[in-house]
Amino acid sequence: MHLALAFGLIWQMDGGAVVDAVLVLAARKQLDTGLLGRQLEALLNHGWPYADKASGSLRAVAETGAYATVWSVLEAALPGLLGDGTPVRGTGALLALAVECASRCGAKGEIAEVTALADRKGSSRTAKNARLLRDALG
Repeated sequence: MHLALAFGLIWQMDGGAVVDAVLVLAARKQLDTGLLGRQLEALLNHGWPYADKASGSLRAVAETGAYATVWSVLEAALPGLLGDGTPVRGTGALLALAVECASRCGAKGEIAEVTALADRKGSSRTAKNARLLRDALG
């Protein structure tokens, strides 16, 4: 089920049905946000280059007020998306959403891969958003 949700988030399927499914499962305490994040990361790392679409779908979930839910998904997905040193195309949009969600739900802590990217030189959108997320979590 979580893999199907991850596909739906990437493909922005059926209007708001995937967004609604995420929200209903979260409300029923049946959504494993860590698993969903890992499934999303696996798809994006293995040939599904739609991180920008996934960020749009997740933004729609967050805009309902489910910032903590979306943060939990992104917290699980980001290490794998950033881990090998070459972020997946479109990860900057996911990082931007992570900054907003982490800030709104008061998340704290560290994600080593985000910190490593934030500490590198560069002015790309991905690097800038990694710095913002590192600072928001600090």
